[in-house]
Amino acid sequence: MSDSPSEDQLSRDFYEKWKSTPVKHSASVPSFYRRITPNDQDIEFRLLEEARGMSLSRINSRILDNDEIQEVWNLLQKYAEESPSRPEGKQYLSYGSYSEIRSQVSVKIQAYLRPTIFLCLICNDDPGGPDLIRVADLFNFVVRKVWLERTRLALSLYDLDGHGYLKEPDLEQYIEELVPTIDSLAAMDPEYKKFYVCSVIRKFFFFLDPGRQGKIKITKMLGSSLMQELMDVRESGEKPEKPNWFSLESSLDVYNDYLSLDRKRNGLLSREEFRQYSKASMTETFVQRVYEECLTYNDEMDYKTFLDLVLALNYKNEPPSIRYLFRIIDYKHQGAIDRQTIYYFFKDIAKALLLDKIHAPSFADVVAEIFDMIPTREYGFIRLHELIASGLGGTVAGLLIDKDCFLAYEFREQQLGPSPTP
Repeated sequence: MSDSPSEDQLSRDFYEKWKSTPVKHSASVPSFYRRITPNDQDIEFRLLEEARGMSLSRINSRILDNDEIQEVWNLLQKYAEESPSRPEGKQYLSYGSYSEIRSQVSVKIQAYLRPTIFLCLICNDDPGGPDLIRVADLFNFVVRKVWLERTRLALSLYDLDGHGYLKEPDLEQYIEELVPTIDSLAAMDPEYKKFYVCSVIRKFFFFLDPGRQGKIKITKMLGSSLMQELMDVRESGEKPEKPNWFSLESSLDVYNDYLSLDRKRNGLLSREEFRQYSKASMTETFVQRVYEECLTYNDEMDYKTFLDLVLALNYKNEPPSIRYLFRIIDYKHQGAIDRQTIYYFFKDIAKALLLDKIHAPSFADVVAEIFDMIPTREYGFIRLHELIASGLGGTVAGLLIDKDCFLAYEFREQQLGPSPTP
């Protein structure tokens, strides 16, 4: 027999030798990616800035100016016609007239009047008649497109990295420079300006950055209704026709609510101070969860956190609000609302109803009602995506956190009033 060691013996020898070898520990985890810090003296940085400036200038040269928009309007009025088979007082264009207009304008304007645009705008007022488009629809399209392109160009000027995103400081600078151009904000107290800018930024990031990445894609901003809502402030004057978060009046209402709650005048809200918020009858359990989940400073809430919460409560049915409230309601961090979660929040609702001498429904009835409202894959567990997909996520959240919302739902049939008799 050979005296050579067996495989098992060799394996054990190598293992013991490896185990006794000292391990060299690195003082820090090595970096896999090192971002280059921009240096305005660096030739590469200056070249990138120059190229970016030339690209933006080229894009700007393709956008219609006011004189060219007026030229389009004059031609539309020249070739507009009324159709006897369609509503009176409305002007229309046939494709022949549309083609004639295209032949008389520059290549720059032609880019806004492509044949596909005519096909998209054809109206069906008279199904049996010729294919026509409304002059007002076409002109509104041109103006809207010009506005979007100008806005995108303006936002791109603040995208210093050139990645198509705006970070919070970038958007803050944009809003600060936009405020002086809006007449309805001209009377704003300079001391209040930073709070107004903060309220604007919070709404953009609350709805367009639900993942809390700290940046918003510029195209996403343009595609949302928030940019139009912000521009409506410019057009509507000091008193907008409908509620607008970006109006001076609305932002001052929220700011004054915050000041009235801040009894200690330290710029932060304690739990006791926040409980006095009169625009929502929040339960004690919900307030406790807010301070456990949301960003606080020594267990006190700052203005940004307050704005996020107000947005979530005011727009409860929007997906970002449902995500925000779901994180607070899911106190067990299990990713679902179950019977125990419902009981955890409903007990305060029932207690408040009894204090008001209102009969509270049984816990079993509330659980059955909520689980019947939300279609789920697994009965007894409501997950976030199911809550959003149901379209009733805000209603469920209101039932668990706000006594007034619970009462409004409980007596909804009485609020609608009796049905009319035939």
